Amino acid sequence: MAGFLSKRFEKGSSAIEIMNQAVSLGAFVTARVGACPDYSKADFIAFQKESAHKD
Repeated sequence: MAGFLSKRFEKGSSAIEIMNQAVSLGAFVTARVGACPDYSKADFIAFQKESAHKD
């Protein structure tokens, strides 16, 4: 939900960009230990870049 909302409030974001952000953040959080792990925006951006190269 946080991924959806964070991208939703950016002006000019398309529905696809919003859903990609939400799914990506969900994958990032579930790849970490704990129900609500601490992380930085830099950690998340690095995860997105790393994941994009796996396609």
